[in-house]
Amino acid sequence: SGDSVILEKTVPFAKSVKSEKQNDTFGACVHLTRYADPDTTFELMKNAGFGIARDDFNWSKYEQLKGRYALTQKQKDVLVSARKYDIDMLAILTGENANYQRNHYSTIPDDKADAKGVTGLDAYANYVGAFLKEPLVQDTVTHIEIINEPLQVAVQDGSNEAYFNA
Repeated sequence: SGDSVILEKTVPFAKSVKSEKQNDTFGACVHLTRYADPDTTFELMKNAGFGIARDDFNWSKYEQLKGRYALTQKQKDVLVSARKYDIDMLAILTGENANYQRNHYSTIPDDKADAKGVTGLDAYANYVGAFLKEPLVQDTVTHIEIINEPLQVAVQDGSNEAYFNA
């Protein structure tokens, strides 16, 4: 019919189309740092014309020990694969890290200072700063999302009241 989309590849869960033009404003939330193979997913996305992927880069994984920052192997694999397939990343910088939170129901860092005068919010800002200085991040991440789904754990009962009172 003259369209520039053709069937390119079939995988167990989906069919991929081939688009001749990649759209840097069209993307998907992929959660590859938690599940799946980044190469397969990004190949399908590129073929379909997707230009951006949204994924978690959990604070609790990036700073497992206080003050020690390091990308996990899975996070590195996602960033390397995104670059390989020319997919920009929107990094979700989650707000939970047990090193700094006393309230396990919140995905927002504590604002109470520890013995050294550091609040969870200060520590979160340090995490964001360290993450953005990573060379792989600078090469791949074009957008960030700050604290996704605040208070999510507190409202798993589905109550709006629980959310507002958390």
